[in-house]
Amino acid sequence: MIFGQQDSPRIVVDEWVGFLWTMLFIPPTLPHVVGGLVLFRFFDIVKLFPANVFQDRLPGGYGVVMDDVAAGVYANIGLHLLIRGGII
Repeated sequence: MIFGQQDSPRIVVDEWVGFLWTMLFIPPTLPHVVGGLVLFRFFDIVKLFPANVFQDRLPGGYGVVMDDVAAGVYANIGLHLLIRGGII
């Protein structure tokens, strides 16, 4: 543990990795980036399966990063659907 916490807010590499997964294969327009950020934060907070399992069961920083990767994958799928549906 760094800084005495499992998921210290001073370390943001997990957020960057999750957001990069969110924007994978998405054209980086302003509406897409804003939509991706909103979706990523939503899924990062909600922690749908398997993100909750990753965070609880993987050791050390692996769980901290993998729950954000899972949130990024969910956000990426949602963003693709919004773009293809003409919503964004």
